[in-house]
Amino acid sequence: TESSNHFLIPMGSDFNFRQAEDFFSNIDKLIYYTNKKYSGKINLFYSTPSIYTKMARAAYSSWPINKEDFFPYGDAPHSYWTGYFTSRPALKRMERYGMAYLQACKQIETHSNQDNRGQSIQLRHAIGVAQHHDAVSGTEKQVVAYDYAKRISIGLKNCESLISSTLSNAAKLSNNFFSCHLLNVSVCDQTVNPKNQSIKMIAYNSLAISRKEIIQIPIYSSNGASVSGSEGIIITQVIPNSQETIRIGSIEGGAKRTGNYTLAFQIQIPPLGYSVYTIDFTKPATHPYLPYRNDININSNDILLENSEISLSFNSTTGELIYINNHLMSSSMNMTQNLYQYYSSIGNKDSEQVSSAYIFRPTKNSADLININPIITNVIKGPLIQEIRQKLTNDISQVVRLYKNESFAEFEYSVAVNISDGLGKEIISRFSTKIENMNEWFTDSNSREMQYRVKNHGNLWPNMTEPVAQNYYPATSAVFLNDSSVRLTILLDRAQGCASLDKGEIELMLHRRTLEADHRGTHEPLNETGADGNGLIVRTKHWVIVAPQKNSSSLQKSLTERLVYEPILLFSDNTQHEIDQTLSLPKMKEEFPENVHLLTKQILNDNEKSYLVRVNHIYEVNEDPILSQPATISLSSVFPEQQIVNVDELSLSANKINTNNPQKPTIQNNFSVLLNPMEIRTFRVFLSS
Repeated sequence: TESSNHFLIPMGSDFNFRQAEDFFSNIDKLIYYTNKKYSGKINLFYSTPSIYTKMARAAYSSWPINKEDFFPYGDAPHSYWTGYFTSRPALKRMERYGMAYLQACKQIETHSNQDNRGQSIQLRHAIGVAQHHDAVSGTEKQVVAYDYAKRISIGLKNCESLISSTLSNAAKLSNNFFSCHLLNVSVCDQTVNPKNQSIKMIAYNSLAISRKEIIQIPIYSSNGASVSGSEGIIITQVIPNSQETIRIGSIEGGAKRTGNYTLAFQIQIPPLGYSVYTIDFTKPATHPYLPYRNDININSNDILLENSEISLSFNSTTGELIYINNHLMSSSMNMTQNLYQYYSSIGNKDSEQVSSAYIFRPTKNSADLININPIITNVIKGPLIQEIRQKLTNDISQVVRLYKNESFAEFEYSVAVNISDGLGKEIISRFSTKIENMNEWFTDSNSREMQYRVKNHGNLWPNMTEPVAQNYYPATSAVFLNDSSVRLTILLDRAQGCASLDKGEIELMLHRRTLEADHRGTHEPLNETGADGNGLIVRTKHWVIVAPQKNSSSLQKSLTERLVYEPILLFSDNTQHEIDQTLSLPKMKEEFPENVHLLTKQILNDNEKSYLVRVNHIYEVNEDPILSQPATISLSSVFPEQQIVNVDELSLSANKINTNNPQKPTIQNNFSVLLNPMEIRTFRVFLSS
């Protein structure tokens, strides 16, 4: 490469230069005396990366091209920083859940009354701080992790108040409403209280496209409840909760708040809108739980789960998944799935490096199968949900579930890491297929572009010291591997580390717990003990898609949006409030095309009636023959029954006017916005008073 007379000297470092006044005072002197002594030869000054890059671009006629992967980072031969991709999985989930809740909160705040304005600020701050590189990464001390969780919890409470007040008033309901943040472990005061004979549920959709999906809520009776909405009486299915779910719910939320049964039903919600449902516990579900009808006998035949889109077959003897079939494919694909564990290194003769919050280093280059023959405890089939439950140990179980008319299989894991043997462990779920992926796979970059990964091709130390850890990569919401005809895609409910260590395989790390510190900053082990002191229990899920290559991108994109931005559910209790008749939440005139996502809708300046709107095209170039084409939306559809008077296009960070794009939305073009693949556009929208 060429050289220039511009030289970059980076300043700053983690854990250093905490006395800013002393530090900058010394740098000021260094700059002054250097320039004085070498005047005309050296000009030393404070700068920024953008200024340096601008000067370097002017000086260089060619640039070096890096074809290697920047991941994984290793600061020593046996020290790969790939553990933090999974560390503190519960906090990672809380951050993801809080982000989706904040999305709804900011949108609904634009319709709230003056008393509720500003209620989103604490959650904005908490989720923002949680993006720190020692926060969501899981590389903080335990007390600091508790503090992040506390801040998010306080922010959720404030947003819950805003969302409840605004939506109940918009729906002209005098009930007070509450969110149940532990629904995934069947904890909800409003739905499991036997005193509540009938309650209301409001479901809000933060997506700019309509949605229809099956939800599950905890209840106390096997008779279930009758559910009705604008579409009339809805099909409802009652499912008994597993002993694992009841145990976890009792630990996390208390036995009296945990349901013994689950009520499943399908909801429909308009874009950027809400639907109201009545849940009447005095009337039975359309499909109450009947053990002799819902529990399938386990015999020598294979067990089949099947809906209109896909089917899965399990060996009734071993409990192992045998094959999966998408009905778009001409034949079934052999696929197995098992849970394994790596034992965390505490150092050996090659290196004293241990596995902990930052570093992943297993004791050997293979994982141990947790249970050769998982026990199938139940197989349940109903009109909405079919599932097979498997118990591997007293601490680890999983459920494989199909929903009516859905094209994915849900794998839900309940995992606690047992250290009674004095050994730290990393728990993984491994999917094995016959896909000829040639040691290549893809992980997402913050739910946007998919990043190409190759085994043994990253930023590696030359002698392949850690064949497992050095091939782990971060996945935020999706990972897939494919050949010319078929693709296996796995969608995640939180960030996780993953690897493809053998042909046709993908493994994802679910949980980790270690007993030694890796000395990269925390100086304590990654030992989360949980609410009962016996180890943090993590309930996480994967949506697994097997489909022809040509159909996979559209399935991945649409399902990722649904998984990341789950509907916000609110349940009423017996307390009341006075209805604000002035509030409303009008429906969108026209929903967005499926290749466009509403990234931001929030108040920018209340006094001048300005709002911040970001929209982005979610497809890459040539990713899909139809959905990768440019798309057009109207900003007017984001503000139904409100009049836009002016629009400014801003930079991505919304801190200055963007004058580079000549296609300004105006009243003459109905404030239309053209988006090219992967493009994000940001606007300041002014509404009439």
